[in-house]
Amino acid sequence: PIDRRNGRLLETLERQSGYRVDLKEVEAALCALPGVAQAAVTAVSDESGRGLAAHVALKPGGRAD
Repeated sequence: PIDRRNGRLLETLERQSGYRVDLKEVEAALCALPGVAQAAVTAVSDESGRGLAAHVALKPGGRAD
């Protein structure tokens, strides 16, 4: 799947540990959690390897437990 943000095309599939992960599906699952208003997921890599980073914005009164 491809996402269009700010006039750019962004690939939303990422391969992690041999699996294809749709970043938009991960974002949707995070947004389905109580207290989460918005979520963004990005692929990251560093000296320890590759992974996903999730950033969430909580609803007013929401908690990150």
